Order: sequence, then structure tokens, then C-alpha cells
Amino acid sequence: MSPPPDEERPPFNESWQVQVYALVQVLIETGRISPSQWTRAFGAALREAADQGEPDSGDTYYATLSEALQRVLVAGGRMQDSEIRQRIDDWRAAYRRTPHGNPVRLNEAQEDNVESSLPTI
Repeated sequence: MSPPPDEERPPFNESWQVQVYALVQVLIETGRISPSQWTRAFGAALREAADQGEPDSGDTYYATLSEALQRVLVAGGRMQDSEIRQRIDDWRAAYRRTPHGNPVRLNEAQEDNVESSLPTI
């Protein structure tokens, strides 16, 4: 199974889905990830999700896209797995402490750390 063409891609339901999709496109367009590398990685991740019985839905598609991107960045030495886990933990903590209806933001020290740890694109 390979990733579907854009016209067959599931619609975006959440803003993070748009962001992760756009990041992959930028990485491909700027040559940081080759189209064939991405197709192999994302196709393998989609097969893995299907083999694990994940539903064929937009949510699964974009969660799998995000997971595949993380794997490609780690495999390419652009990020470490521990950096990704830390960022996920930071955002979860920020989400939990943010009052309902307010934008979720990392604290200032964490935002500075995020900026300095982002891969150069």
C-alpha cells in the first residue's frame, strides 16, 4: 500500500493534520526528504497500521503520517527520539494546564527550547 495521491487524501479535521502534512510537503520540496524515501516510509507505516487493525479513517491516516515523519527524521539524524518524546510531553503538560477556551501555549522557556531544537528546513 502506498500513500494516496493528494486528490484521494482524507480531508483535514484538525489543524495539526494540516501542519504535519504541510511539513512533509516542505521537507520533500526542499530536498530534505526524497519523494521515494517518503513513499516507502509512509507506505510501510500505513501497512503497519492496517496490519494492527487500525480503522481506515482520516484520523488513522494523519496519525500514521505523523508517526512516519517522526521515524524519517530520527532515521535521517535530524532529530533524536528523546527530543520528540520530550516535545510531546511538553505539549501534553501545556494542554492540561490551559483553561478551556484558551490557546494552548508552551511556557516561554519551553518555546525558546522548541525554536532551538527544530530541524533546519
